[in-house]
Amino acid sequence: MLALAGVAALFGYAVVQTYQPAGRYGRVYAAYAGVFLVGATLWGWFVDGKTPDRFDVVGAVIVLLGVVTIMWGRLIFA
Repeated sequence: MLALAGVAALFGYAVVQTYQPAGRYGRVYAAYAGVFLVGATLWGWFVDGKTPDRFDVVGAVIVLLGVVTIMWGRLIFA
């Protein structure tokens, strides 16, 4: 069941990517990568039982700040 959900999520992501304007593709891809990395950490915690240490948490926060900067930095800091 989880494999099917994973395949559906990847397929959905691929479909969403096809609708992105050419100039925004890199930003959307970067946001996806950031969410994927944080999701992998959460998966390890909740599914595999590997509690993240402080470096995992700090890294996840840095990744999410990077996503925010890439996606909306021009609006926030302009």
